[in-house]
Amino acid sequence: MRILIVEDETGIVQFLQQGLEEDGYEISTTSDGLIGLGLAQNQFLI
Repeated sequence: MRILIVEDETGIVQFLQQGLEEDGYEISTTSDGLIGLGLAQNQFLI
């Protein structure tokens, strides 16, 4: 399963990414909301 994290706090991103990857998730991250929206529309929604 793929998860997109859109967050501008680096520490929060690292914490979430590490835990989720340890549980086997594929993680993409961005700190920009507009980029996150584009990623969600183009890569995460089928």
